[in-house]
Amino acid sequence: MSLTMEERCLLAVYGGNDRTALAAALRASLADLEEPEMQALADSAAVKLDGMTDAEFQALDLVPELDFDSEDEETEG
Repeated sequence: MSLTMEERCLLAVYGGNDRTALAAALRASLADLEEPEMQALADSAAVKLDGMTDAEFQALDLVPELDFDSEDEETEG
């Protein structure tokens, strides 16, 4: 069961390195989320966290390195 990009982003926002605590935090936030789409996203992510092992969770790359160097970047002159 793989995480969607949206689920990965949500997990990155909540942070932490404890799978069960992160799932619990997502579930605790459900009542505070006003948008049904966000509630569904948080619930889906929590279910997926429950379905993975701690080793699988630790292997997730929730915050990938971003390459801010761009060929379109203006050069100083």
